[in-house]
Amino acid sequence: MKLFVWFCPILIALSASSQLQNDHRVILDSLVGIYQKEEGSESSIEAIRRFGVQLKNDGKNEASIEVLKEAMKLFKKHRIDQSYGRTLNNIGVSFSKSGIGDSAYFYMFKSLSWNDSINYKYGKLLNYQNLGNFTIFGESHDFEGAEEYYQQALEIAVELENESKAADLSELIGSTYLKRDGDKEQNLETANDYYSFAENYYNSKKDSFSLLSLWWNKALLFEEKTDYKNTTKAYLKAHDFATANISELVLIELNNNLGNAY
Repeated sequence: MKLFVWFCPILIALSASSQLQNDHRVILDSLVGIYQKEEGSESSIEAIRRFGVQLKNDGKNEASIEVLKEAMKLFKKHRIDQSYGRTLNNIGVSFSKSGIGDSAYFYMFKSLSWNDSINYKYGKLLNYQNLGNFTIFGESHDFEGAEEYYQQALEIAVELENESKAADLSELIGSTYLKRDGDKEQNLETANDYYSFAENYYNSKKDSFSLLSLWWNKALLFEEKTDYKNTTKAYLKAHDFATANISELVLIELNNNLGNAY
């Protein structure tokens, strides 16, 4: 039997200073092989991107960045514009989870600029949302700056009539008011207004997973008000939704918070 040996330039490039573990390398090599056999099909490149996202979700951020950069190059090579912008955004998020702020902002803004150039509004919505997330949860903890990004995302969600995203962004905006400077009472009322908008939508869709997050945030709001009776009620509501979603880690954290509230 004759052995067929081929040399893929992508694999050669990947071999240098790789952050991938052996099992991840095997998966990526297999996906690249499929890409070669399918002569650069969009679905085969998307499979590489999804693998990079999976690594990110598993907390393997350096490996995720390596895989996503390969997907990025292939999307760009084949001029698959929206997916190229999406992958730039994914890389930015992976850098943010690694705590590498400069690179996170670089890729997030590069994605935003690209999506703007091709008029991909939903892509811009995700860019602004992720920029808001990194601004509030990164090193700066800039609540006002985060709200500015979230508000820009919310404007696009309203324009696109995407009620689900509008609700999610309203909840995020509300959360920026919990710890910011200024008139605390007014800030908490503003937070409650945004939470109420999100709650109405989640209730209408019976979205128990989103209601879990919302009631957790409302518990934090009542805690800021030193209203411990309603804090406890809100944590119990979140506990019920966590049980419905079988979220063991969330249940553990909620039980700890309930103990503190009592």
